[in-house]
Amino acid sequence: MNAVMKLGISLLLGIELSFTPSLSLNVGLIIASLIYLFIRHIHWKVLLYLMLVPVIPAVGVAITQIMYGAGLNYGVILATRIYAYILIGADLVINTTALEMTNALEENCHLPAKFAFGILSALNLIPQIVYQVKVIKVAAEMRGVHLTWISPTLYFKAILASIQWADQLANAMKSHGFVEDAPRTHYYQYPIHPSDWFKSIGLFIIIQLLIFI
Repeated sequence: MNAVMKLGISLLLGIELSFTPSLSLNVGLIIASLIYLFIRHIHWKVLLYLMLVPVIPAVGVAITQIMYGAGLNYGVILATRIYAYILIGADLVINTTALEMTNALEENCHLPAKFAFGILSALNLIPQIVYQVKVIKVAAEMRGVHLTWISPTLYFKAILASIQWADQLANAMKSHGFVEDAPRTHYYQYPIHPSDWFKSIGLFIIIQLLIFI
């Protein structure tokens, strides 16, 4: 399925979950999402991480509703809703790369190329930023200064390095022939096929049936 269609379905499901207090819908989406993840051969460590991370907020929301809110039933609905959100997002990203998503948005939703390249540049710079933060902390330790994760100096120096990288990226894009707002061709194309529409509409109908069960 086209990445744009998957993103649209995920957003629609997220909005519908927010306004539909249905335990059967939450459980149905959780089961369907898990089945899809198993079909895509998700690594067991990743799945375990996805199941453990939401435990604290899910339990916290449930206990809050039981003690001070609408009761046990609504607490369980909110707790399962958190897992449904997490697993729907996992279904979206398990076989959709950032490059595929941004290219599909640019091609099918007319996302400006400068935003598409800006998003990709920011994502690709994350490892460099993490490395730069480590370098800054080590350099400070060599001078007898201990920088914690809440130290303003650490973030100030990281921002200065990011500004320098931004200028270098802009010059590199210009040297490769990138012109803002100019028409572009695409080596990799992501058209929306009729089968994508059938799959999306079919999935949406199934979700509506789950709501009224």
